[in-house]
Amino acid sequence: MIKNNPYKYTQDDVQFQTYLIKNQNEERNVDQVREQFFSKPKACFRASPLVKNYGWGFHYDDQGKVAIYDAESESYRQLLGRDDITKLKGMRSKRK
Repeated sequence: MIKNNPYKYTQDDVQFQTYLIKNQNEERNVDQVREQFFSKPKACFRASPLVKNYGWGFHYDDQGKVAIYDAESESYRQLLGRDDITKLKGMRSKRK
């Protein structure tokens, strides 16, 4: 979803669409389901296995839309080299 559509969706959009797909939810009142889904806090992508285990990095544009990059790619290295981007590490699973 993110890889094929960079900067099209926000983190919330991705999390909610993934929830709908995972639960095969075809409810008609999607707004109500979305409100209920976000009634509890959700972890950000920094806590995702995509970041922690599989070597992907996320980049957000000015509107909060997200793209995903292979951490070994040239595009990712270029983003890391930019001073105008705030860089945050992935979150650890356990405290040491």
